[in-house]
Amino acid sequence: MQILCYFTITVVAKPNNSGEVHLDVSIEDNQGGSGHNFSSVSSSSQTAKYEETDYNNNLSLYTTIDKTSDATALLKLKLNNVDNQPATEVPSSGITVKLNTKDNAGNWTSASNKKEITVKIVSAKPTYPDKILVKNPDNIKDTEKNAIIEKLKEANKNHPAGAPTFAKGEGEHANDIVATYSDGTTYYVPLNDVTKYAR
Repeated sequence: MQILCYFTITVVAKPNNSGEVHLDVSIEDNQGGSGHNFSSVSSSSQTAKYEETDYNNNLSLYTTIDKTSDATALLKLKLNNVDNQPATEVPSSGITVKLNTKDNAGNWTSASNKKEITVKIVSAKPTYPDKILVKNPDNIKDTEKNAIIEKLKEANKNHPAGAPTFAKGEGEHANDIVATYSDGTTYYVPLNDVTKYAR
């Protein structure tokens, strides 16, 4: 996902296996401005910084390594561990990150000049409805999957990042429902997590 630093955005994310959320950040000066040179090092030459309290700040960082070609930098947010293990989901309350940058004339973006960017990161895991009864958990019929999709749609119609679309998984994801968000982010909902059966 990519953030252009001149508007506020809500993004969905799923942490990687290290419990990190990665954001590609593009920083652009206004046309006719003094320009911008990226530096995230805490010193007098720092020109990009971020502020957030719901993650492991000591292990989070800006880097130019592994960023997309059209981004200025990659922001790696290390989430707090859960039960001494890397986080597998963004907290249900979400994460709010404030991004600020400084141009070559020394002007910082801020809340007072209405140029501070606030990014709300929410979990890509959709809201699950009450579990749906199926006849055979080892052979869930298409009609049952369609009913599950409708329940997921209803439960996520007011998702903060916009309602995702849902579809039956295929191939290696045949036992999942696929949630897809407007930015292309996908999340695989295991059918076992949203179904139940009479024993």
